[in-house]
Amino acid sequence: MKGDFSNNVLIGLKAREEWAFDHIYSSNRAWLYTIAYKIIGEEADAQDVVQEFFTDLWGKQLYNNVESNLKGYLLQSIRNRALNYIKKRKFDKQIAKSLIHEVSYIVPSIKAERDQLEKVIEEALSKIPRASAEVFALHYIEGLSHPQIAKKQNVSRQTVRNQISQALKILRKELKNTKNE
Repeated sequence: MKGDFSNNVLIGLKAREEWAFDHIYSSNRAWLYTIAYKIIGEEADAQDVVQEFFTDLWGKQLYNNVESNLKGYLLQSIRNRALNYIKKRKFDKQIAKSLIHEVSYIVPSIKAERDQLEKVIEEALSKIPRASAEVFALHYIEGLSHPQIAKKQNVSRQTVRNQISQALKILRKELKNTKNE
């Protein structure tokens, strides 16, 4: 009997019936969050991963990939997304460390060179769009997390990630050009 209901929910979902999506969301969100949290270790990030998954499930019609085992699909999807999130977060931290290393590589001890370096860094920072520069400063200078920045700036976490990524790319490019001169 339970299998019949699950099949009906899947059929309803594929027919874009909102009741089916609502049922899947309300009956699976909590345990999927628990799985994401166990992998990621941060509440806000786990909530974001689960929310983005459900948004994609409905908006991108990911349910069309499911033939029979909906719970298995949900579990595997959240697991993969949580692991991908961790990989991206580690990659972002590596980029930041790389940037710090590049800057420390050219930090001189002589005052004139230090002044020139400050000018180069200010010029590089000035090439970052204002919104990205603000988010970059909140994250790397004030030490705020992505969820804290998103809340403070009233933007999505994805926007925060994109702005930080954009700022790092510009800084890396500008500092690399300076290093090669």
